[in-house]
Amino acid sequence: MFELKQFVKSDVCLKCQGCCRYASEDSNWTVVLLAEEKQAMGIEKINLVPYEGTFFCSFLNLKDNHCIAYANRPLECKLYPFLFNRTHGGLYLAVDLKCPFAREQLKSVQFREYCAYLISVLEKSPFAEVLKTNLDSFQYYPEKEIFNLVNLKIQ
Repeated sequence: MFELKQFVKSDVCLKCQGCCRYASEDSNWTVVLLAEEKQAMGIEKINLVPYEGTFFCSFLNLKDNHCIAYANRPLECKLYPFLFNRTHGGLYLAVDLKCPFAREQLKSVQFREYCAYLISVLEKSPFAEVLKTNLDSFQYYPEKEIFNLVNLKIQ
């Protein structure tokens, strides 16, 4: 539906085993689907499957760490480790500091260049229009686990 250049290469992600896993079934880290994605996927939300005291995305194959919906994964998944954060009266593009690759790259030229690319894409149509109509996709994340990059100008 929405194409974005990837920041984290898939071979790095496949080794990590950090995302797509949640401490609780009602975690605020769970992916929120846009209205367009709900319609396209024919679901209201992504189900989480209990496993050894945690939960994982129902699209994740735990045996090989691959996503069975990867080609058509939601925007939030395509963005990760970047997040839509609602805080301080604004809507922010943030980065998840729990992602080891993002943490390593925070001060790199590549990180700054990708952030500039991402901001320019998200603040223009069609992304900006979709985000305006899906403000519930902005979640409240714990301040100590994320870093707000920029207040998005989409309202």
